[in-house]
Amino acid sequence: MMRQVAIWALVAAALSGCFAFTSKRAGDQLRRDVDAIEQRLETKESELQNKIAQLERVLSQATELLQRNSADLGADVQAMREQLAAMNGTVQEAQRIASELRTQIQQLQASYEARLAAFDSRLTALEEKANQPPPKSAADTYSDAKRALAAGDFQKASVGFSTFVRKWPGHELADDAMYYWGEAHFRAGNFEKAIAIYQKVFDEYKQSEWADDALFRAGTSAEKLRWCTDALAYYAVLARNYPKSSLKRKAADRLRFLKRNRKNRKVCQS
Repeated sequence: MMRQVAIWALVAAALSGCFAFTSKRAGDQLRRDVDAIEQRLETKESELQNKIAQLERVLSQATELLQRNSADLGADVQAMREQLAAMNGTVQEAQRIASELRTQIQQLQASYEARLAAFDSRLTALEEKANQPPPKSAADTYSDAKRALAAGDFQKASVGFSTFVRKWPGHELADDAMYYWGEAHFRAGNFEKAIAIYQKVFDEYKQSEWADDALFRAGTSAEKLRWCTDALAYYAVLARNYPKSSLKRKAADRLRFLKRNRKNRKVCQS
């Protein structure tokens, strides 16, 4: 409004100064020019007001956006913190699971190695067994042991005869094998072991043709050890149980000899 008054004052001054020289037509033109100027000013003022309003709206929107973004940013930061915490928990859980898995793997590996070692051991045993010669028959075992005894290989003979007795206790040559087993020890000088085996011949095969021989050999072995009491007992059993034995006279001779020398410590210790 003030701007409009100023414009009209300017126009009035111009008109008063130039009244004498201005015609009506010129005055109309001047008014039209003033109106045009006023119209342009109003247009500019309206445009300016619109721009100010637009700027205020933009500022308002920017403020709202900034506030909203600030709130969203805070929420995002909080969400990120929560996600980081969750991720940290997940990492710790993963580390725990990985540690347990490593322990389980180590245990499985140890178990596998132990089982593999046991398998290798069994496989080696099977291979050794497969490479062994086929088992001997009773006849071959007996024959090999007799040859070893004749050759003076008393250890091999002892093993052969003991194997025969263990594997074929009901064989028709079992009493022979047991007697010769005792012979192997007797000839090797293992008299105490020989006595035990000769005793088994008498105990298990009383009807064997080797029973009286076993008793006589047991008595002889006892004499070698200077066990006169034992020797007397074996000779006495032979004479009593086998009166028809070809060894009865020899047994009687040994009985008389031992009875005469019972107190001779060079002959008898017991």
